[in-house]
Amino acid sequence: MLAALGRGGGSTDSRGALLTLLGTGFGSVLLFIIAVGLVGYVVWHLFQAIMDTDRHGRDAKGLAVRAGLLVSAATHSALAVWAFVTAVTGVSASDDSGGSGGFESWLMQQPYGSWLVAAVGLCIVGAGIAHVVKGATGGYEKWLKAAGEKMNWIRPICSVGLVARGIVFLIIGWLFLYAGMTVSPQEAGGLREAFQWIRELPFGPWLFLLMAIGLVCFGGYSLIQAIYRRVDTEQETARLQDSA
Repeated sequence: MLAALGRGGGSTDSRGALLTLLGTGFGSVLLFIIAVGLVGYVVWHLFQAIMDTDRHGRDAKGLAVRAGLLVSAATHSALAVWAFVTAVTGVSASDDSGGSGGFESWLMQQPYGSWLVAAVGLCIVGAGIAHVVKGATGGYEKWLKAAGEKMNWIRPICSVGLVARGIVFLIIGWLFLYAGMTVSPQEAGGLREAFQWIRELPFGPWLFLLMAIGLVCFGGYSLIQAIYRRVDTEQETARLQDSA
């Protein structure tokens, strides 16, 4: 948002945002707390994927969702390690040059590398579509346990946040697909590259600002999940069945 309003630097990614925190008075402490939270997030995704806490099942759709949770756990594990090392040392633990380069170049060098990059792009596009549909249809509501009056302000935050993140995923997925089709790993990218692509569109700064607001809403959605998320343990499921 600051970048869109001309009061900050250029577009950034998750690590760039954490490095901004590192530059504050209690940056190392904040970064360490966030790293601990990321570990909790990783463990939760592992439980969701392996123990199937949300009853996704073992059909094709359920396995795809659970595989996505494992991938999310892996990527956030890397971010958690980076945050821990950076909090302790006070300097960036690795190159913060952006999303393109390392992983995409390595993937492209593997057998059928361009196809692998394109496949990653398709998976990211699928995740983007799922986010947009979930936000537009209110599919997130079944996982929330909140009183009716609270849902009146929860719904717009969650819907806008999920749709915004889904659009970002669609852009990132397209960048990977394009890189795979052109056999050019430098064309792939992550959050930073997606923001840069948006800013170069007609009315880009305004679209960039709207997307930033949407991602702030996604942050709100994540906080709402932390407070009101329903976790169906076996005891809870049995209680709901008895009450029905």
